[in-house]
Amino acid sequence: MLPIIQGQGFERTLYFTNTFGEVTKIRKDEKRKGGHSQVVLAVTAHAFQEQKKNFIQAGFDGVLTKPFFKRELLQTIYTLKKSGKKDQSNAVIGNKALGYWLENEHPDEIPEPLKELIPDVLQTIDSDLHTMKLALANKDYELLYSASHSLRGMSGMFGFAKLAALVADLSKSVKAGNLVVAKEIFVVLDVYLVGISKVNVF
Repeated sequence: MLPIIQGQGFERTLYFTNTFGEVTKIRKDEKRKGGHSQVVLAVTAHAFQEQKKNFIQAGFDGVLTKPFFKRELLQTIYTLKKSGKKDQSNAVIGNKALGYWLENEHPDEIPEPLKELIPDVLQTIDSDLHTMKLALANKDYELLYSASHSLRGMSGMFGFAKLAALVADLSKSVKAGNLVVAKEIFVVLDVYLVGISKVNVF
């Protein structure tokens, strides 16, 4: 597709790929011709920070992790256009900056628009955990799995990797009938929630 639109006089070309070979070809061609006209974004399911750094180092301008919202895409494009250079923060992890930096206790790295979401996100986590505890106590496993699925989805959306892993382990323990371990994980989750709630963001 790229060869078709090259040479058509476009000021900028937004190109989506997750193939390292593609971006290497693009950058080599730009170097040969001079200039840096293509904005290349990696759209990928790889959520780990190290993997995203690999994309940036390979020549991508930013990384969007699936699923992402339309506003994330537009914000990334705007940021790159405004700065005229690679964005190393918002474009790399988007909404996932919220959970990532809270879990790693670096609230100063959280973009200002995301800081406004923190109270609601923490309330959602607390509410879902409460629902899951009651469901376990009442042996309502269908409700527990439903709340667990919802919380894992929210964790993925906002980058709470540790939370997602704990909730996944909890579900597995309940399915295996190991309720003692499940209760222990709830204790860990309570400590986790207290920890991220104490992070001084504002």
